[in-house]
Amino acid sequence: CKKDKNSKLKRAAVAQFIREKKESLKTEIERKKLYGKPAQKPLDVLDRELGNLQSELESSMNSCGQIVDKIVELNDKLSQNDVLMERMAALKSQYISDIDRIEFTLQGQKAFNEAEEQKHCPYCGGNIHSHNRINFDEAVMKNLLHIKSHLRELETAEKDIMAKRNALKEDLTELEWQREKITTHIEKDLRPQIQSIQNQVMEYTEEIQEQA
Repeated sequence: CKKDKNSKLKRAAVAQFIREKKESLKTEIERKKLYGKPAQKPLDVLDRELGNLQSELESSMNSCGQIVDKIVELNDKLSQNDVLMERMAALKSQYISDIDRIEFTLQGQKAFNEAEEQKHCPYCGGNIHSHNRINFDEAVMKNLLHIKSHLRELETAEKDIMAKRNALKEDLTELEWQREKITTHIEKDLRPQIQSIQNQVMEYTEEIQEQA
């Protein structure tokens, strides 16, 4: 009858309404599951943050590379200065040795010329001819002064190189500190943050695929 038919339609409508409500509720639950997590953000936000972090990582790595190049350059200069210092030390030692040798010779000549002359032999009593006085060699004196002048110039140059060497070492210390700071930032901050976002994006992808 017509009444029974209407009742069936009503029951079917109610059942359909309940099914739709259940589907709607399920969809709402899944939506909250995807976007309601405190630690998660929408994909577009994560994508933007990931891009920023990757750009910062690239910039930091470039800066670190430039610092390393500068460190290598300064270490090369420092090695060159060390070689130069060694050569100057050897030359300085030679100058000092030459000065000592010449001064010893001159002191010996002076002592010989100033020695008291013996007039009579203490054994036979005969006359002894006085020895010829040794003349100071003017060329030797000039050579001595010349070497001393070079030694003073060498010592001045040695001080300059030492000052440059100390400045290089200070620059190297600063660069090493900068490199360590950037490396620490990369390893402790940037890479973990990038990995975390990549993990979140992967979770989103998996959950969305499950709902497809």
